[in-house]
Amino acid sequence: MYKITRDITLNVNNSVAQSTITMQQGIADTYRLAIHIIKGEQPQDLSGCSARIIATKPDGTTVEYYDCTVSGDTVYYVVQPQFVEVLGDVECYVKISKSNATVYAARFCCVITDAAGESKPYVTPEMYGAVGDGI
Repeated sequence: MYKITRDITLNVNNSVAQSTITMQQGIADTYRLAIHIIKGEQPQDLSGCSARIIATKPDGTTVEYYDCTVSGDTVYYVVQPQFVEVLGDVECYVKISKSNATVYAARFCCVITDAAGESKPYVTPEMYGAVGDGI
């Protein structure tokens, strides 16, 4: 069960990442995102809509999370374990659909830190080998 709600407001008129949320690696089901959707200054009625979070992790993996709920102008997502498994910046967007058509999309970023609060860049095995060979 989530213990921390992270509220963000995203303007669907803005095409760049509008908010950054910091979460700790490995702490699953602790965070819930409450994503308030506005257009300009106006909250948007999301009645009858479904939503999903599309996330590109620092290791290049893109994952879609369909287990969002929608209420009023807000999309709720309880963060799953795989969302916080890789340290670094996770580029995200929320995609809101109605009758199988996308009606809104907005970008945000999550920074996944370790227990000490540091966000280390992801190093692929290939990069590690290259560094090791150069020593």
